[in-house]
Amino acid sequence: MLRIYSMLILVSLCTTAHGFQGASDSCALAAKESLSLTPQELKLLDQYGAVKGRRLSNFVILGPKLVPDCEIRMHFELFVTKIMHSTLLRQSTGTHARVPGADNPQEEMELEEEREFAMRHRALFGRVIRQLFPLIAGSPAIPSDGALRDRKWNLLLEPAIGDDDLAKILSTEMSSGGLAEPASILFERPLSSIDPQLKRVLKHPRFVSESLYAIALLSRSSRKDFVPLLTKIEKQKNLTPVQGKVIRILINKLQSGEQVKWRDVEDLNYDEI
Repeated sequence: MLRIYSMLILVSLCTTAHGFQGASDSCALAAKESLSLTPQELKLLDQYGAVKGRRLSNFVILGPKLVPDCEIRMHFELFVTKIMHSTLLRQSTGTHARVPGADNPQEEMELEEEREFAMRHRALFGRVIRQLFPLIAGSPAIPSDGALRDRKWNLLLEPAIGDDDLAKILSTEMSSGGLAEPASILFERPLSSIDPQLKRVLKHPRFVSESLYAIALLSRSSRKDFVPLLTKIEKQKNLTPVQGKVIRILINKLQSGEQVKWRDVEDLNYDEI
């Protein structure tokens, strides 16, 4: 029974709404890749819509239920793979912006080509990332290898993901996992639609660090004076040295009218709660 079930999934991987695509090079590659999947991997693909690829050159295999057209599916798989395995580095100099790998301009050019393709299918790409993001390092379909939990955040820096889709992903992550990583993205891509949730976090923070992240982000778009609140937090007992340092930085910057940047609060990410 599982064999028949697997064959049905294999057929759908090589088919689009327009029928069998044997003449397409991209779809031929998709068929070849899918043939290497085990019955269990095919079942995970059908259940979750994606499964981890076996080769370094193919980080993820997307299912036909998620992306029916195999041409688009192959491009999306390639784009996600290039993001996840890119030599482009995340900086910690105020933002998490990408910088071209000095020794690999070809990789940057190829990444930009796939980004342009994703932009042309932005709505679908956004839906794909919304489903894919929580699966990475968080499901049997794409289990963590120890580094994926951090590297997957690179996906959310992509301009091919629309603001609405990004806001939905970050909102979910803020509710379940805290503010540290979402904050790093929001400094790079501010979203006013997230402000109400930040205000709720500030009203009922679970940790001091959450208050500081929320203040730092809200101060960039709000005219509210957060210095009195920071002064009040500074008087709390049991602050860590890092928290005390960040509070001082925020107070000094807000009093001088300077804009708060990610590097001003980044150390909270490595601080003990």
